[in-house]
Amino acid sequence: MIKIFNSEQIKSWDVTTIQRQSISSLELMERAATAFTKEFEKHFQADLPVIIICGIGNNGGDGLAVGRLLCQDGYTVRCFVVGDVNKGTGDFLANLERATQLNLVTKVTSISEINLSDNEVVIDGLFGTGLSRPVTGLEAQVIGLINLHKNSVIAIDIPSGLYPDRTADGPVIQATNTFTFQTPKLTFFFPETETHVGKCKVLDIGLDQKFNSDTLTSVCLLEASDISNDFIPRSRYTHKGNNGHLLLVAGSYGKIGASVLAAHAALRTGCGLVTSYIPGCGYQVIQSALPEAMVITDPEEKFISDLPQLKAYGCVAVGPGLGTHPATVKVVENLLTNCICPMVIDADALNIISENPGLISLIPKHSILTPHPGEFRRLAGLWKNDTEKFEILVEFAKKIESIIVLKGAYTLVAMPDGSVYINQTGNSYMATGGCGDVLTGMIAALICQGYSAQQAAKMGVWLHGLAGDIATQGCFPILAGDLITRIPQAWNQLFGEKTADFRL
Repeated sequence: MIKIFNSEQIKSWDVTTIQRQSISSLELMERAATAFTKEFEKHFQADLPVIIICGIGNNGGDGLAVGRLLCQDGYTVRCFVVGDVNKGTGDFLANLERATQLNLVTKVTSISEINLSDNEVVIDGLFGTGLSRPVTGLEAQVIGLINLHKNSVIAIDIPSGLYPDRTADGPVIQATNTFTFQTPKLTFFFPETETHVGKCKVLDIGLDQKFNSDTLTSVCLLEASDISNDFIPRSRYTHKGNNGHLLLVAGSYGKIGASVLAAHAALRTGCGLVTSYIPGCGYQVIQSALPEAMVITDPEEKFISDLPQLKAYGCVAVGPGLGTHPATVKVVENLLTNCICPMVIDADALNIISENPGLISLIPKHSILTPHPGEFRRLAGLWKNDTEKFEILVEFAKKIESIIVLKGAYTLVAMPDGSVYINQTGNSYMATGGCGDVLTGMIAALICQGYSAQQAAKMGVWLHGLAGDIATQGCFPILAGDLITRIPQAWNQLFGEKTADFRL
């Protein structure tokens, strides 16, 4: 997994690298500038003129070094320096002298001194990860000017004005691309920064790996190896009873499809047995659509008013298409109170808990909640920005001692200990009805097969997103059902070598 460091840790990582590798900070800056330049040259030919906007800190030093390297490689480069150079950092001043010798530098005291043409590519080196205040004055005007530019804008490490670990409170560059160093920053995964970060590429600049392995962080970006390493191989002699029995409490009149999707996804994810507990109106639907599932019907035709005996099941998933009938509210309360096996709580079950806050304290420890942002807002309260949403997510997971899977472009899996895992599979075509029901079934199926709640949550979101990615290869838009049919492909892509059966 990739650790996501805060601004202080990023600074410490640079300092530690300099000490342990016996290099100067200027040499590390040259290494970063070289990595940026190589990546830049993959995207832009030398016939495109380049403008680099530099501040007077180390990010500005990066920009000046990039300008010198591009000039040496045949690019037409102009560097504009914004700010009082007498207050510049030592490494900035060293690169300012080098760039000045090549006649690349214009010192700017007024916005009118910066002229941009539409055919020029802009590189943003105004502010870096060390920024700790809102951008104001001339620098803010420069950001405004760049944001009007019609051609590509490439940010060095981080778009100027954006903080690495919290929401911006001033003007921010709207980059088309961000070439960031060594590791992505937390704010790159916030919806509100999408227009600022653009497409992100992480560049390895050789920072100290021992610092990376030894330094603790509460936020990590999941990688495929993190998921595949948790794989539990099946015995050749396994049978359906070894692979768990899921009780799915779902569906109401007009929403039986949610139950079908969740049950189908659970079976496709390898659950041994699935029993769908549904209102009477859904019996023929599920029996016809999914003959592999077993069905128990509620006495009521259009909503769920009761529960079957719970002792036979290894996991209970509740919520898809459930509705919020008063009788169903009692069912959810009864389930929260009496269920002794792991639970996955989704959709209308979450809405019922939100509408009846007293039920929050009844959520069994180590349950998995799978809200989308609207459901989570109703459950945990309002937030002003994505930083506050993230903080509320962490605190709420700790409060209820359960796992929260907050669905989104980068689904966040918050653990009871305060750690958060960011999922990077999936795509925007999965933003369609029923995809959340599929995820519920997948996570519940993994629990039934013996994965811990933590493992099931991380593995479920990864496989779910991967199935969505496979489904969109040459075919989009997609339906939720398309994800289900791609689960085996996602499974094989992730675990293929580990699932091979023994043959004589």
